[in-house]
This record gives sequence, C-alpha cells and structure tokens, in this order.
Amino acid sequence: MDQGGRLRSWCGLGWSEILIALLCFLFLHYMRQRHRPFISWPLLRDLPAVLINLPHIHNWSADVLRALGGTFTVRGPILTGMRIVATCDPSNMEYVLKTRFSNFPKGPDFHDIFRELMGAGIFNTDGVDWQGQRRMANTHVHSKAFRIFVEKKSRELTFNNLVPILRQAAEEGAVVDFQDLMMRYTMDTTCAVLFGEAIGCLAPELPLVPFAQAMDEAMQAVMVRHILPWWKLMRWLGLGKEARLAQGVRTMDEFVARQVCSSKRKCRKRCMFVFSVLQKASAESDVVTYLRH
Repeated sequence: MDQGGRLRSWCGLGWSEILIALLCFLFLHYMRQRHRPFISWPLLRDLPAVLINLPHIHNWSADVLRALGGTFTVRGPILTGMRIVATCDPSNMEYVLKTRFSNFPKGPDFHDIFRELMGAGIFNTDGVDWQGQRRMANTHVHSKAFRIFVEKKSRELTFNNLVPILRQAAEEGAVVDFQDLMMRYTMDTTCAVLFGEAIGCLAPELPLVPFAQAMDEAMQAVMVRHILPWWKLMRWLGLGKEARLAQGVRTMDEFVARQVCSSKRKCRKRCMFVFSVLQKASAESDVVTYLRH
C-alpha cells in the first residue's frame, strides 16, 4: 500500500469524502463572510477578491472604501508578505504626505516595482536623492515663466481641442468616453509642458497614439505587480503584462529620445540664428540700430 493509501486508510476517508468536506468548509466560510465588502479566503486571503474585481478595480475600490469608512487593508497569500493599505481619508493622507512624511519611505519593493517605468526619478527615490530632485523641480515648477507657460498650453488645448470635441458630441447626441477624453487631455497637456508640443491625443478623430497606449499599458502592468506575488517570475519569463510592460517602456524610450533630439535641433537652430544676428550686428557701428531694422 502506498503512502497516500495508508493515509486514507488511517483517516478512514476517501478522496470523495475529503473533497466534500473541503467544499462544505469553503461554503460555510463564504456564508459567514458574504455580507462583508469582500471575502478573505484561507491561505489566499484577499487575493481572489482583488483578481475577480481587477477589470473594474477602481469602482470596486471606491465601493469598499465607502463601506469601510475610507480605509481598508488588502493581504496577499501567506508567506508572500503582500500587504496594501488603501485610504481616501484626508486626515490619513495629510499624515502620510505631510505630517510624518519621513516615516513612510517608498522602500525597496516600491523601487523594484516601478524601476522600469520611473527609473531613479523623483517618484521612485527616497531620502537625500528625493530631496535633491524635489528642490530642482520646485525651482522650475514655481517659477512665474513656467506657470504662465502651463496656463497658456492648457488654455490652448482646452479651447482648441477639448471644447470642440465636446461640442460636436453634444450636437450629434453621441456618447463620450469621458475617462478616455480626460486621459488624452492630461497626456497632451503633460507632453506640451515637458516637450513644448502636444502629441495629438486630442485630435478631432481621437487617434490611437503609440506613446499614450504604451503609457496606459505600462501603468496597468505596474498595478498588476502590486497584486500578483509572483510578478518577478513573470518578468523573468516575459509573460502576460510583463511582456507588454517591456514593449511599452521601449516605445516610451524611443518617443522621448525623438523628442529630446527634436528639441536639441530647434535649440541649435535658435542659437545659430542668434549668433548670425550678433555676427552681422558686430559689423554695424550701432548694434541697437541694427536690431531695430
């Protein structure tokens, strides 16, 4: 008799009885927790509830936050160490982001999850590195010239692109995917601020822009990394969302490289123009007179 047979003989149970007992246990567990916002299962804990609601994770999270008073915790399978605290309570947000900000570093797990997407930028660093990048960013963001530039670009995109799309939809009685529209507006505004020009997400035909699509898929993959404990194995094998993340990062890198090269070319042209003007002006006896002409 093999070991499995001896075990069943010792317990006096067959596989069918064990299966029925397991199903009864799971059914009773479900009945006991069915009125809760989500069910925590043995061993797997809260992971099944998150995976089931993943296609509409934002609506589900909002419902759970509303039911539990603005804060809840998601625990992953045992031995994974996965534990996510979600909150929309303003007092909690202020405590984490302002009052005791130094007590809540992102940590190595966060850095690893966002490494491909954000590298060592301000959104993925802690301590001295973060403080240095924050000071540098504040210098630009709080300057008057930058605020005027952002306001100008935002107004242009709003009145020249967003409003006409909404007006046409209203006149035709068409259905508008407002979330997609706002994503396009945000993407065009951000690129206009960073690179000096929008990338066409808010064109009248609402085209599929590779950079915007790559960013969206990369963010979805990062979200999945927070949920699946075995995402590192999937990254190593290049499976599922990890393959899309790798392709998306390549697309974004290529786009940013093209934009940087384009900005450098424009800067060189402006510098050459200014240099030629000054060179010609140097031959004149009065530079001011030359520039006026």
